[in-house]
Amino acid sequence: MGEFLTREFGDRYTPVGFDAARGRFRAVRSGKGGDTGSEQFAFGPAPDGSVTAAFDRVGDPPWLFDIASAATDPRLRDWVDQQQRIRCVGTVYDPDTPTRHHLQTPLTAFDGLVFLDRSTPSRPVADPDG
Repeated sequence: MGEFLTREFGDRYTPVGFDAARGRFRAVRSGKGGDTGSEQFAFGPAPDGSVTAAFDRVGDPPWLFDIASAATDPRLRDWVDQQQRIRCVGTVYDPDTPTRHHLQTPLTAFDGLVFLDRSTPSRPVADPDG
């Protein structure tokens, strides 16, 4: 999606990532076939060496890490531009392989990253047709 939005909007597109140290989230279990119902899952501990673990050590969330500015800071430039491991959970989740849901990317793939101490799952909206 980000590549499409970048092509469509160029510099007007501002990609912002989200990560949380712990908590719960809602997704569809991988391999459920035709059943598209979502369920709640919990984040496991952040893997050692991951951006999630590093940001958790900073403390005092929520906050926004301004990656675009950090990329111009000589103290941070190399760190934000190297491959990093960051939690990346989409609409489908496989609880048997949680490390599969980590993105390996330089942080410069985003302009900013919102970091939360704890996430809470979304709540399903009632079906208006009953």
